[in-house]
Amino acid sequence: MLQWQCVCSQAVASLSLLKHLAHGSPVARQLLTRDGLVGALRSLWPHAAAATWGPLLHELLGLLANLLPDCAEAKARVALEGAAAGEAGAGGAAGGGAAAGAGGGSLLGGLQAVLFGVSGIRFAE
Repeated sequence: MLQWQCVCSQAVASLSLLKHLAHGSPVARQLLTRDGLVGALRSLWPHAAAATWGPLLHELLGLLANLLPDCAEAKARVALEGAAAGEAGAGGAAGGGAAAGAGGGSLLGGLQAVLFGVSGIRFAE
């Protein structure tokens, strides 16, 4: 358990650093996206979403909030990267739940699942 706490603390510190780097820097956003940051965030997503609160989720969402403005490539990757795998194995991007980030599904799909439940957004008819 102590080892996981250490790894989690390091991840939180790293996400915080990247969050501040991306803030207000279009060049940093482009480079972080091009270098695979969204894939790394997808791999952290199941751990961050498991508790639906806490410093790991806070920093991951903060990094996304700073990464997405004025970066079309980051927006596309958050919405689409991993979605094909999610459709095959986890019920699609919107239906994969928090596990969508682990077994497939986009980061956006995982976020939707945490916010709106596994079944996605439902509108009254």
